[in-house]
Amino acid sequence: ITSLATGTTTVTATVDGKSATIDLEVKDSPTTLALLKDLLPFSKTSGTYRVSSDYGDALSDQHLANLLDSWAYFKRIYPTSVGDHTEIFITQEARLITDIASKLPECNQSVVSAQPSRVVLSCYDPVTGNNNWFVAPQTLPDFAIAQGEESQAFLLRAMSATSTLAKVPVEDWPWVMEGIAYAHESGTIGAGGASFTVAKPTPYLLSEYKKRAAANALKPLADLVALTSSQFTDVNDWGNHAQTAMLFVYIEKTRPGTIEELITELNGRTITSSAQVLTFLTGKLSTDATALDAAYKAFAATL
Repeated sequence: ITSLATGTTTVTATVDGKSATIDLEVKDSPTTLALLKDLLPFSKTSGTYRVSSDYGDALSDQHLANLLDSWAYFKRIYPTSVGDHTEIFITQEARLITDIASKLPECNQSVVSAQPSRVVLSCYDPVTGNNNWFVAPQTLPDFAIAQGEESQAFLLRAMSATSTLAKVPVEDWPWVMEGIAYAHESGTIGAGGASFTVAKPTPYLLSEYKKRAAANALKPLADLVALTSSQFTDVNDWGNHAQTAMLFVYIEKTRPGTIEELITELNGRTITSSAQVLTFLTGKLSTDATALDAAYKAFAATL
């Protein structure tokens, strides 16, 4: 393999007596966030919203439509938004994230998240005040950023202290913070953000749940709820994430609208503790914690 200089070069390859010629554009490794954002060729925009990819126009169009619907939905159920838009960059090359994006000044405060089905990095843009998401998915389409990561970002923003409202430490309740986000990631957001429905966890979460269930290692609900943030996350075991995803999917599927009602209570600071969340959820389902624990696991066994 011969190293190519930057610029446009014509490359001819011959295999089994057949030749093909292409014009290849070689660029320097981007040194700024702006240069990196322009690296992916298939870019679609709507106002300040943007999705770029190296897969093709169709995929960028599909993900932009989902991003717009997701933002419309979250702006409807939360009182504040995360900046004024989001940009998502989807690549086939995880090294673009791990070797380049993560080393840029705007991105080096973030941690590359190697999830079971994707590699993700969030980069803060000091010019716009918005986050830019870089993702290398294993399956397509992958709406986890627009629906899952943005769900969590909106929740954390809404739970921040304001001049009239105290902070709600939802980041200390990982079963709630992750459960809401995973339910949103797993579901379907209607056109214009008008609706949300969910039937089952997204495939990688369902797989992780079944893995833990097969090992007879499912945590009791009381133990799951009691986990701290540091206890909840284990890069080698996504079982806690999968269990809380299954729990919130079951709750929303069983009684549609429950998650939105919970968010309304959190927004108004009627609920300010993890224990109150559990009481609220069991009350809406007319059950208790022990029965809820058994019910969502029984639901999971049918999937």
